[in-house]
Amino acid sequence: MMKMATRDGKHMTSGWPLLVMAAGVIIQGTAAVATEAVVDVPLDGKTRVSVAGRAIDAFSSPGMPSILSLRRSVALDMFGAGSEVQQERSSKRFKIISVSANPDAKVGPVLVKGFFSKADVAVGAHATNGTVKWSLSDAYGFADALAGPYAIPAPIVRYTLRKPIGTERTGAVRLLPATAWWVAATDMQIGGKWIRFAFAPHFPTSVASAAAASLISAEFGGSMSGSTQRTLISHGVDRPTRMMRLDRPVSLGPVNIDRLLVRTADYGSAGSIPDNDIDPSEMAGDIIVNGKRSASRPSYVVYVGADALQGCASITYDKRRHRIDLACT
Repeated sequence: MMKMATRDGKHMTSGWPLLVMAAGVIIQGTAAVATEAVVDVPLDGKTRVSVAGRAIDAFSSPGMPSILSLRRSVALDMFGAGSEVQQERSSKRFKIISVSANPDAKVGPVLVKGFFSKADVAVGAHATNGTVKWSLSDAYGFADALAGPYAIPAPIVRYTLRKPIGTERTGAVRLLPATAWWVAATDMQIGGKWIRFAFAPHFPTSVASAAAASLISAEFGGSMSGSTQRTLISHGVDRPTRMMRLDRPVSLGPVNIDRLLVRTADYGSAGSIPDNDIDPSEMAGDIIVNGKRSASRPSYVVYVGADALQGCASITYDKRRHRIDLACT
């Protein structure tokens, strides 16, 4: 059963008791904020970022990395090839404990080696001495740098998805801390587990891990159909997915998700999801022997794609209030 509960002490972060906002709560209107506190990202996502005093063209979007991610060629030009060699040596001597401090990217079964560097980062009047990262394989080819809401050093970041038509309403959901996932996210408790949802309009269709899809299917009446397709996730890695349609939508404020691509082989099992197009071999009486396959560790994540966000004019990330405001029809 789905529970829209506040988090207990194990899940709550510092300061969160002041914010008891369930994911489906609608808040009409938003408080006025100082203009200088807001960075407005245009529809095309083009953002000028300064890294160590060097101006770089970046692509910023809600589903981009929380740590400013550089194209590898740009990073090597800035920090030198020796920076990778030095980090390789250090990683052999010291085991990285914190997931949030690990520059490597795990996309399904594929591990992509990553690297970090400290640098001064500025966007407009907002600046910080923070961290930048890059990978042996670039996450996406959109620009020389990728920046999600947390990668921009401003208290509030607002993304324009389309021109407002005047009938939008504003709904708010909780914003998780930057360390919760590699992209900015909210969450919802479904089937006794906290599922993380990231608004990611660069995905044409919403995508869920196998574990998350199984819980969503049980709660909202989902079933898979159609053949397997390959879906690009990140770092050049595409994964097998199948479409799952829901009897009742998952609601995140004014955003409704009524279908998902399920990553059937990633982060859990999709075996419990009803299937409208079962492989004929599964209906036969033949005995099929498969080789051993290690179980995929469950991870409860969903990327909310452009299909679910088509009614939204803007998404605003208010880091000070731990809140995401969605203006949607």
